[in-house]
Amino acid sequence: MPYIRVVQATYDPARAEEVTRLQGAFTSAIQRLPGLLQFYGGVNRSAGKTIAITIFDTQEHASFDPERLGDIGAQLGAMGMQIEAPAIYEAVE
Repeated sequence: MPYIRVVQATYDPARAEEVTRLQGAFTSAIQRLPGLLQFYGGVNRSAGKTIAITIFDTQEHASFDPERLGDIGAQLGAMGMQIEAPAIYEAVE
């Protein structure tokens, strides 16, 4: 049964260009995670909000430690991005 992980974050809209520049590195880091089935990202630049929706093959994989993303988390934190705790859901049909 797949699991869906949803993570929302906020940042200063004045830093939207910096966030956009890191998008590729973030996507690459996510795509290297074991068990990843799909990834969707969204951004509202004027509101300073972003969302990452990932679908994993198991709950264990969906519950990964953000440290597995490497330096990208630290870079986003240094920009003042406030990242919420992930919400994990069992997928239903």
